[in-house]
Amino acid sequence: MYNGRGYANITLIKNGNKFKTVIHRLVAKAFIPNPENKPEVNHINGNKRDNRLDNLEWCTSSENRKHAFKIGLAKARKGKDNFFYGKRGKDNVRSRKVNQYSMDGKFIKQFDSIIAAKEETGANNIGACCKGIYKYSGNYIWRYAD
Repeated sequence: MYNGRGYANITLIKNGNKFKTVIHRLVAKAFIPNPENKPEVNHINGNKRDNRLDNLEWCTSSENRKHAFKIGLAKARKGKDNFFYGKRGKDNVRSRKVNQYSMDGKFIKQFDSIIAAKEETGANNIGACCKGIYKYSGNYIWRYAD
């Protein structure tokens, strides 16, 4: 099964709790050392469906975007602060704060943006949780702070 962004995903169940994740992240977590604690997994050949171990590497968001540009998956856009997505993340004035809760609803922490939350927790689909599409991600409940 593939998610809306073209990545192969799977639903895991632990103690009755469902957790959706992408296959390439599971492969990387299981088999690729990450001594620098980089938050993203890059498909080296640019093919999102190619989840072979030798096609995956840990990277930062910036490294991932630069790689996409280098191999022709992304193009520079005029008038944007960043060539791939535009200005994003912690410095983005459009970012919304998100709250992290345990599965039983207890407040854990507030993050300045979805990007910051993902970088620290590794959880995917935080925005979809905040919009009510998913109930939880990364074994946490997520809600916009405002």
